[in-house]
Amino acid sequence: QLRRVSEARAEQIAVSERLSSLEAEGRRLGEMLADIQARLTARRDDIARADARRGELRQSIVETERLLDDD
Repeated sequence: QLRRVSEARAEQIAVSERLSSLEAEGRRLGEMLADIQARLTARRDDIARADARRGELRQSIVETERLLDDD
């Protein structure tokens, strides 16, 4: 009987330690997800700015070509 109680306690401790480890891993993964999401948002903003700048440059080229053709 005492042996079974000791084994059950040891198993409970092992499960508790595993649970703590999994909770810590979950927090770590959550932090990594938040970081990746923030970086993804930043890259999307960078792409939007680059696209807008490319449009401005294209318009500038068209305008410059028009001016040159007028001369």
